[in-house]
Order: sequence, then structure tokens, then C-alpha cells
Amino acid sequence: MISLKKHKQLFIENNFFVIHKGRVNIKIILENGNAIGGDICFQDSDIIGNFFLLSSIPNISFPYISLEVKALEDTILEEFYVHQIKILNNFYLDSMLKYLIKHYYLKLLSHIYNKKMYILILLSFYATSKGIILKKHIHYENFNISKSQFYLIYSKLKKENYLEEKNNKILLNLAKINISLNLKEF
Repeated sequence: MISLKKHKQLFIENNFFVIHKGRVNIKIILENGNAIGGDICFQDSDIIGNFFLLSSIPNISFPYISLEVKALEDTILEEFYVHQIKILNNFYLDSMLKYLIKHYYLKLLSHIYNKKMYILILLSFYATSKGIILKKHIHYENFNISKSQFYLIYSKLKKENYLEEKNNKILLNLAKINISLNLKEF
């Protein structure tokens, strides 16, 4: 059990807690120092923790994050162990967790990477394992940026040989993309 007085903070990385009493809000602290959140209130019986640690999503490498828990009032937290294998063995729980993690992960990317890298990562998500995307599936609105900004970056990616268009398909240069993402070239 951990007691937090009102306005006190706790930083967690690999732990999970259930809130027994009180209310907290949480900020996600990204590896680049940016902070996201702090606008949702968690209270009695809510579970808090870094759920990205539980993911088994192939081809997604999650950034290092920590959580800043701030007590909005006197709060009691109880730490508990989450067994990843049991989650992975439960098809429905694993599927729900994957969906939520993918959805939230995409929102995190826009805070971690610049626009060019963000678009490249999203294109990779749309692609098959061979790097092929049907052109009709790609629309600037899927990337949460303006039309002109999307097509400017998209044309730069084509010029830099990250992708090419053939027969209504987009072909990603997966080798070049992986090297760039691993080196964080952007």
C-alpha cells in the first residue's frame, strides 16, 4: 500500500496499482521529455499503470514512458502484479488490450516524432508485411494534418525513395524505413 497526500506525486514505470481511496490524474512522460495528459481523473477501483508493457503487438516498438501520478486528494494505492502470459492466453482480453493500445499508441506518436516520421510510421501500419498499401486506403484525414501538409511530406517521402506508387498501390521501402526509424534520422 502506498499513501499519497493531496498534490503529492508518484512516478511509476513498470508497476500497476489499484486505487483504494482517493482520486489521481496521470501524465505520460515520454522519452523525449514531452508530457501528455493529466486531464482524466482516476478514482476508487480504477487500475493505473503502463499498459504498453502488456502488449504483444508485432512490429510495434513502444517508446520508453513513465507515468506521473498526482494525487487530487489523499489517496491510497495498492500495487499488484499483472501476469502478461495470462493476458496473452485469454483471446478476448488480449484482443481488447491490443485494440486499445494501438489506438492510444497512434496518438502518442504525434507527440514523439516529427510529421515526416509520424506519416512514415502510419503508412507502415497500413501496409502488408511486404510493404504494400492500396492507394485508395490512404487519405490525408487519416493522419490528422492538413491536406497540403500531408501531400508535401508524402511527395518528399517519394523523392527520398521511402515509397513509390505503381498501379494504384503504394510500395514502401521497408528496409530503408526500418533503418531510419531505428536511427531516428528524422
